[in-house]
Amino acid sequence: MNNKIWELLNNLSFKDFIRVDRLYKLISYLILLTVILIYLFQSFEIVTKYKYYVVDEVHYVSASKLILKNFLPNINWSWRYPPFERYVEENYLNLEHPPLGKYFIILCLLLLGDDPVSWRLPSIVFGLFIIFLVYLIGKSLGGYILSTVATLLFLTEPMLNSMSRVAMLDITLTFFITLSVYFLLVKRNLFLSSMASGLAVSTKYNGIISLGIIIIYTIFSGYRSDLNENEQYLDIFRKKLMHILYSCIIVILVYLVLNIPYIIHFGVEYWINVQLWSFSVHTQFKSSHPYSSPPISYEPPFLNWLFNYKAFALTTDMSAGINVGLSILLIVSSIWFLLECRLSSVYCKLDLSILYLWFWLGYMFYIVLYFIGRSMQFIYYMTPLMPAVLLIDGLLIYRIIEFSLG
Repeated sequence: MNNKIWELLNNLSFKDFIRVDRLYKLISYLILLTVILIYLFQSFEIVTKYKYYVVDEVHYVSASKLILKNFLPNINWSWRYPPFERYVEENYLNLEHPPLGKYFIILCLLLLGDDPVSWRLPSIVFGLFIIFLVYLIGKSLGGYILSTVATLLFLTEPMLNSMSRVAMLDITLTFFITLSVYFLLVKRNLFLSSMASGLAVSTKYNGIISLGIIIIYTIFSGYRSDLNENEQYLDIFRKKLMHILYSCIIVILVYLVLNIPYIIHFGVEYWINVQLWSFSVHTQFKSSHPYSSPPISYEPPFLNWLFNYKAFALTTDMSAGINVGLSILLIVSSIWFLLECRLSSVYCKLDLSILYLWFWLGYMFYIVLYFIGRSMQFIYYMTPLMPAVLLIDGLLIYRIIEFSLG
């Protein structure tokens, strides 16, 4: 049957082939549109259902309102605050996290008022953008089959779907990390990729994962072409070091620019002390929480998050968790890719390697945090790694289709 298909394709004229290619595009675009419509319908159905704060929204939305109240005290902001007096009395501004994610919530509060839909709108929008970026990255790396499969897998993935419907920072972080990878792999633009990385770090500090991806990509990209230019190894090292410093400087500058309102309001010394305190919180914080879940353990399932150990309940009917089926595909795909890299350099391309690096470097980041003292972690910390999972699993399915067709 497969031979007949290939024989038919080989006998197509150029015009017939163009028509088939256009048909693939049309089907791919229709599937993308269908996924988007399903996502938007389900999202607005859920965000309009819950009329008050959902779990950690109490932190981020309240902090956003209190930032406005503190920074512009002469205006009477009549916000609805949660029934936890300490948030108002202690003037909790969520300073342990950078400001960018709260800026988006503040913008929607100003434009649309104090309503749960306006709090959650940035997350819905960024979730929509993530679908587009996954599609575009997949199309660049494997064509319409990979992009379509990865996009369809989005509907089976509970983490991204859940986190894009609550007013938390993680989906915003995920968008900027995915955008950074898009600029790196699709547009080959180090400046824009570094800018997006700076925006990720300005949302949550674990956005530093994207800078790690940029650095490793810079180290290994163009290695053969550098040697063909007959340059000395020291010259190559200097060139790559300058590119890495360039990216780091851009990330730092973006972070500083977005912190200017904080620096002006609190003063430089206080702001620096907050940065040091935040570093301590994110590396050493220990506390009991019913949904606390370490990323690794010495007994099964070992890689806890991959097997949905303690999914984080957001509402009575929605949790941030992992589809274990996708995790199994991820592990199989990673092993297959390593074996192919040992047997052949054809599929061991840097761009494809970055997908696997995106996930496993990110997961290792949380494991390192756990061992240096950050014992309280949650499974939804994996949110910025999930677009990589969709693409990696899509790549496995794409390779199976390719292999089955000969």
